Amino acid sequence: MERPNSPLTVFSSRHNAPPSDTDNHRHLAQGRFPLFNERTERDVYFQRVGDVYTQLLGSEPEVSREHSLSRYDRLSIALTVAQVSQVTPLSAFYAKQLAPLHCPHNTRESNQRLAQITEHARLLAWDPTRSTKQTLRALRAVKLSYPDIVTLSQIIGLVVLQSRLIAGTAALSGCSLPSEPRIFPPLELAPLTEATSAAWRPWLPLGADATLAPVAICGAPSGLAIVLMLINMHDGEGVDTASEIFSDGYNCSDLLRQPLRELAFLVSARLLGCHRSSQHHARRFLLLSKHRQQADSVLADPVTALAQCSRREQAIIQASLTLTQTPCLFSPAHIASLTQSGLSAAEILELIIALATGAWSQRLLVSLGE
Repeated sequence: MERPNSPLTVFSSRHNAPPSDTDNHRHLAQGRFPLFNERTERDVYFQRVGDVYTQLLGSEPEVSREHSLSRYDRLSIALTVAQVSQVTPLSAFYAKQLAPLHCPHNTRESNQRLAQITEHARLLAWDPTRSTKQTLRALRAVKLSYPDIVTLSQIIGLVVLQSRLIAGTAALSGCSLPSEPRIFPPLELAPLTEATSAAWRPWLPLGADATLAPVAICGAPSGLAIVLMLINMHDGEGVDTASEIFSDGYNCSDLLRQPLRELAFLVSARLLGCHRSSQHHARRFLLLSKHRQQADSVLADPVTALAQCSRREQAIIQASLTLTQTPCLFSPAHIASLTQSGLSAAEILELIIALATGAWSQRLLVSLGE
């Protein structure tokens, strides 16, 4: 009999032979819904997601003054982000791992520290547009080191990505996630402002290793290369595998037509308040599609732009809005709409991967600099 706290309990009535707990763990760590077993051209991408999960959350880290986040801290962060996403299988997955661990926070100072970390994780998971330089100062005030801060940002980004991948692959499997009362109100679209400087600027000081240089990721905003360099300088964990995930996520070869991909990235960046990314993807969408009116309209407001877009663009915008804001509400109905607009299952999976990748990378950009 399946355990009561298994992530698949809510689906067992529909499927006679659910995967084992071992399979559940592996699939959820990779960002795959456990019933999504199809082998795809993107297996390497999912494996890399599993690899960075192992690096960040898979075992007890060696704790030091500069790297002070214990496994309890890390899984608490992951559970907080999963709960904000309301993707039930992922929340159950992290709750199950956290349950047997001893809580090391038995002083007022350590409890305040964990509370501040949790507040930061909740903020970035729900509404990264509210992140400011003062947000990082609050983390420093509870004695988080710079390596701790960049690793915290990586963990939040990973779980945000996992939640979008799991919600997307669940819908591709024909499953709707369990509906729950909404925890947070929907995001309000932040006013579009002009960048105050030519390049993305970090809020953290650069690390001691001056030999490192940013390595551009094709298709991604230029600031992402600086973010990854910054994380590397501060000995942030999982940066090499994250770079590979971003490179894979921003480059799909011919799996999805590039204008459609840029449209999805544009909607995601616009919702998450990443203005440089919004401008970057709007320019690329215009260059590839030659549709200036649509590019300008989506950049101004993706929702009101729906009326000026084709059926396929409408399906992509609606899917992007839902998966970016409320992944728990992404459903087979969105898949049906995308299919009816002419997208294949492989193209839809590529769209899901693009949106999940953007959800991680854009949170790094808005939370670690300006």
